Amino acid sequence: MVTEQPALSPLRVEQRFQTLKQSLRLLASPRARLLHILGFAEPLFDGRSASFLAGYAAEIAQTLCTLILQTEFVGTPLTLIDRTQRLVETLAHIDPEVTRIDRWETALRRLAEQHALILAWMQDRGSDRQVAEVPEGKVGCVWVPMVEQEPLMNATQPQFASLGLLHVDLAVRGGRHTSDNVHLAGLSQHESHNETHARTGLQAARALAKNITRKSFPRKVSARCWFSSLYERSLVVGESFEAGFAAAVATEMLRLQQHREEFFLRGDVAVTGIIDPDGRLQPIAESGLPLKVQACTYSWVRVLVVPDRQAELCMQLAKQSAEEVSRTLNTTIAPVEVIAARSIDDLFQSRTITDSRHVPLVIRTGRSLWRHRRSTVLAIFSVLLLIILGLLYGPLDKNPTGYDFEGSTLLAKNKAGEVVDRIEVGQATVLGWEESRKVFETQMVRFCDIDADGMNEIFWLEKTAAKNAEMILRCKKVGSDDLVWSFLLAKTLEFVSSPDVSDNLFLSRYFEVDDVDHDGRAEVFVVASHRSFPGLLLMIDAATGVERAHYLHIGHLEALRLQDLDHDGIKDILVCGLNNAFRSAVFAVLDPRTLGGHSPLQQAYSIRGYELAQEKAYVRIDRTTVGDLYGKQIPYNFALGITVDSALITVQITDIPLTGETLKDQFSSTIYVQFDYDLNMVGISTGDDFDTLYDYHVKQGDLPNVPRYTYLREYQKSIRYWDGEKFVGR
Repeated sequence: MVTEQPALSPLRVEQRFQTLKQSLRLLASPRARLLHILGFAEPLFDGRSASFLAGYAAEIAQTLCTLILQTEFVGTPLTLIDRTQRLVETLAHIDPEVTRIDRWETALRRLAEQHALILAWMQDRGSDRQVAEVPEGKVGCVWVPMVEQEPLMNATQPQFASLGLLHVDLAVRGGRHTSDNVHLAGLSQHESHNETHARTGLQAARALAKNITRKSFPRKVSARCWFSSLYERSLVVGESFEAGFAAAVATEMLRLQQHREEFFLRGDVAVTGIIDPDGRLQPIAESGLPLKVQACTYSWVRVLVVPDRQAELCMQLAKQSAEEVSRTLNTTIAPVEVIAARSIDDLFQSRTITDSRHVPLVIRTGRSLWRHRRSTVLAIFSVLLLIILGLLYGPLDKNPTGYDFEGSTLLAKNKAGEVVDRIEVGQATVLGWEESRKVFETQMVRFCDIDADGMNEIFWLEKTAAKNAEMILRCKKVGSDDLVWSFLLAKTLEFVSSPDVSDNLFLSRYFEVDDVDHDGRAEVFVVASHRSFPGLLLMIDAATGVERAHYLHIGHLEALRLQDLDHDGIKDILVCGLNNAFRSAVFAVLDPRTLGGHSPLQQAYSIRGYELAQEKAYVRIDRTTVGDLYGKQIPYNFALGITVDSALITVQITDIPLTGETLKDQFSSTIYVQFDYDLNMVGISTGDDFDTLYDYHVKQGDLPNVPRYTYLREYQKSIRYWDGEKFVGR
């Protein structure tokens, strides 16, 4: 007899829903957030509790659609798609109105397409036919199965598996270099740890290239490598990428040596394993093997290369995974083929793993001529001819796209790096630019075609050499002796209770030029700061130099970005800095169509002639508990930079910019607060400086002995949004 599960009380369901909402705010991984929604909703499918789900259907459906479109299901069991599909159908049944939500049909199609694609890959495996498209193999690339961990989830909770494509770009270094250089782009949190393993892989790749070509690779190289993961927020930490890295580097070395064959790893092959300098594969941590095999099973991968000592275990895991899928789908699924490799040489001996293509003699000869082009008569004649033409006529391309400084002169350059104009800007301007860029993001020169003649105009910030230096924004055409316009960064302000603002001059180190509303007339946006405390955001007509609007901020503004967050065709203005009235870092989003007024303030900073601005969002980010320990030296934190990608906004917050002679004084403390395009906070990450300082003070007893991720979860609750009258939670 089946006993009906007791119904949850309305109060208990509401408590679980509030816990879910908090988890969705804290978690960054789409898969982790999707699992939390399923964990809340599935117990309510049956029994007397089912009626309670209707009250939450609309809100859950909206978030669910977004997560379905964000979640990468490749490498994940099909049961996750099935569970999600059932939840979608249940929500549509209990509340038909949810089917009218934007992107509802798009989300349904994506679930079906992902399920069909993964199933086709698995059914193709073990047969000669190929229905689903498989990525092509490329020189310098290799697929690596990875284990991912949501940073703010408890370490005991399930981890995820995915496939990451490791790219390697190899370049020969100049003769003065005595060692190889390795740069792991996008892995700064663990850069030194991973670079040590990468150098081992580089050494093994040299040995392999020598075995194949029968000669040593003669030059030192610079290797730049990065992962493009199907799950874009994955963290790559550990040693298991070494074998794949060494193989990818070896293919690049062979290409640079103009060998008769170019090798590349096949697109349906994944590689994992630690490697020693002699190229022998060593076992990896067994705890990650089940998830790595799972990632390959639910993907296009047909072959997984592992260290020979772990091949038997991986074969068992692959067989178990395939049998489980076969039982679930009532069809026969072949397991991933596991190939044991004793050394990296084994990868290049098997055509199941690597493939090659013959390099024709013409191409090899062309490459050799190109490498020695400076020694040929044709090259010498061409260079001399170009020099003569350059002296007589100057560059043919007069359109400026880049710049440099030579003494006190601004050099405007075309895309080929040729100088097309020289502008005297003064030593004060150049020195100010050099000092600013040591600490802050600096952009004092921009280019934009404001009259649709196909030629960019030059915009630059120029600082005078006077004691009370003025900052002037100027615009001119290439080759013209006259300016199009000049704009002095000055604004007279009257603060009721503060005598600090004694003059009207502002300084700037950053501006943007863009047509944010697509009306055919570009605008110049400048963030400027007074020597005292006010900050300005100016919007200036790029064609005439006439101010259109400005926004007064009670504190300096440090960064500026333009991005269309709500996809309405109008780019929003993103700024960050410090609000002196609240002694806190802030991040704001403004609409250029309604730009004006002043930022939130307190009575002591009242100003005449301005009304309260209507920001689209204004977020206050108080200092961390680490920063509070140093409140006497620096009474505030500030937002230093903004990074915007396809889905996230990251605001860099600096807590304590101090220097000194002891560990307690010599440091900075940095955190990164992440928001989605709806301005919901989705996570917080920390810099190495914060981690070091936090651990130090915990050890000294200055801070409670609480793990960093636990503290960060609590710290997120302190972030506040301005509602027009006061700061509140989101």
